[in-house]
Amino acid sequence: MNKVIFLDIDGVLNNHTKIDHELNTQGYCSIDPRCALTFNYLLKKTKANVVLSSAWRYMILKEEMTLKGFNYLLITHGIFCNLIGHTCSDELLPERSDQIQSWVHKNLPIHRYVVLDDLTISNHPQVFVDGNRGLTPTNALQAIKILNG
Repeated sequence: MNKVIFLDIDGVLNNHTKIDHELNTQGYCSIDPRCALTFNYLLKKTKANVVLSSAWRYMILKEEMTLKGFNYLLITHGIFCNLIGHTCSDELLPERSDQIQSWVHKNLPIHRYVVLDDLTISNHPQVFVDGNRGLTPTNALQAIKILNG
């Protein structure tokens, strides 16, 4: 495996703005088209695969949808990626850093990887994204530099 992006969604592909609708009783957020365009640019420049490290992975972990179905969901929101997996549950490993490390260890060899998250993830190459803004072109350039060397 060549390059991998560990992707958080809330705060990276959106700015935590809740969908304003009476049926949105859980406070769900959507994907910001501006962030999707920036993420697609990053993908185009790196040809990286994507691993879901976001809490959105629970749709897959709870078997509410498959990995392939989640990939289609991303496509319908304008994100054209190769989603190859997700990290384990918080119940198995509570810390996101440990979840990422476990995934990396189980899927060696990985040439380069980067974590995109609005939380600080220790012990991994990370581009910290301001969760109030979402992924910016500056963030994308930082990730491209990490992934392309």
